[in-house]
Amino acid sequence: MLITDFGYNGEGVGRVNEKVCFVPYTLVGEDVEVKVVKENTSFIKAVPTQIIEPSQKRKVPPCPYYAQCGGCDFQHMAYADELELKKNILARQLSKVRFGEDFKIYSSKREYAYRNKIKLFTHPKGLGLKQAGSDKVVAIDKCLLIDDEMNKALTHINFFVKSFKLEKYLENVIIKKHRCLNVWFVFSKEVEVDFMGLSLALGNNSRIYASFASSKPVLKYGDKDLEMTEFGIICEERVDAFHQVNDDICNKLYNAIMNKVEGKKMLNAYSGAGLLSGAIAKQAKQVVAIELGEAEHESAEKLKARNGIKNLQNLHGDCGMVLNEINETFDCVVVDPPRSGCDKLAIEAINASEAKQIIYVSCNPASFVRDVARLSNYKLKTVELFDMFPRTANFEVLASLEKIL
Repeated sequence: MLITDFGYNGEGVGRVNEKVCFVPYTLVGEDVEVKVVKENTSFIKAVPTQIIEPSQKRKVPPCPYYAQCGGCDFQHMAYADELELKKNILARQLSKVRFGEDFKIYSSKREYAYRNKIKLFTHPKGLGLKQAGSDKVVAIDKCLLIDDEMNKALTHINFFVKSFKLEKYLENVIIKKHRCLNVWFVFSKEVEVDFMGLSLALGNNSRIYASFASSKPVLKYGDKDLEMTEFGIICEERVDAFHQVNDDICNKLYNAIMNKVEGKKMLNAYSGAGLLSGAIAKQAKQVVAIELGEAEHESAEKLKARNGIKNLQNLHGDCGMVLNEINETFDCVVVDPPRSGCDKLAIEAINASEAKQIIYVSCNPASFVRDVARLSNYKLKTVELFDMFPRTANFEVLASLEKIL
C-alpha cells in the first residue's frame, strides 16, 4: 500500500480496496505492508508490518519501545520534519474556519528529556506505559521523554515495587519533577508500605506520596512545604495539581499570553492551579478565575494568599454554569480548556459577553476549531503553535479572537 497523505494525528494515509486506511509510524511516499486492526463502513485502521520502500526522510527510532507503548508518534522522522507535519496538521484544521494566515511555530529546546511528569502503570514485569488506544501495559526500563534523574528514580521505584510485590495493589505511579523529585503511589485500597528504603535511594531532594482509592495524596517522606517561583509568582509544588509538562515551552506560552492580554478586567476560564491568573493579576485591575478541579482550586487559593494578591477572585465550579450565574463583564477572556474543548454553556456565555478579546489556549486543534466556529460573534485574528509535546502528535495552540463590531 502506498502512503499518499497524512491524517489529523500525523499518521500515514493510504487506501485498501478503495477505502481510506490510517497507518501510524509511516511517512508520505512509503510503500508498506499492513495488518488491519479495525475496519468499519468508512475507514480502516492498520499497523505497518513491513516498510517495503522507505522514505528518504525515515529515521531509526532511538527508543526500543517505540511503536509498542503509546508514548511517542514521530520518532521515525527528524524533529524538523515533525514540526513541519504539525504545521500542516494545524493549517488543515484552520482551513475549516477559513483562516489561511501564516502562523509562528515555537519549537522545544529539547526534543527528548523534556517532560517533567510521567504516569506509569503496573505490569508483571514492572512499571510501564499503556499502548495507544488500549489498556495493555508495556513494561519499560526507561523513557527518553524524561531526564536522567527521573529515569534513575524509575529504576529505584521498579525495584521497590517488585521487592514488596506491590503490583496487585497499585493503580499507577506518578513521577513529577520541578524544584524536587515527587513520587506519588496511587493504590486501589489501603495497604501498609514502608517507604524508608525508597526514600534513601531517591535522595534528600525527593518527596514520596501515597493515596488509596480516591483519597488525596498524603506525604510519606520529604519536606512538607516546598515553593517555587514562576513569572514572579510564588507557588506551592503540589503533586496532584496540573502543570504543563514542558517547562521551556510553558515559559514561552505564558509569556506570549501575557503579551497579548489587554484591558483592566480579565476572566481566566479553566484556570488550573492559579499561576496564570496570578501573573495576569499583576498587570490587570481585576481578575476572576474559574476552575472545576478541587486540588487546582485549593492551590490557586493558596497561591493568592501566599502572594498577597488582592485583585483576584478564584471561583470553584463548572465553567459554563459559573459563567451563567455571575453577572460580570470583562475586557478579555482567557480560556485553556481540556482536550474536549469548552462546554456548550461556556461557549454561549463567552459568545454573548461584552469582552473585546478572547485568548484561547488549546491542546486539541480539532476541538479548538470547533469552538472558534461556535464563537460566531468573534473573528480569529492570530494563531501560534507551541510544541509542548515533541515526538508525539500533540501540541498547544495559542489564538487571539476579537469581537465583531
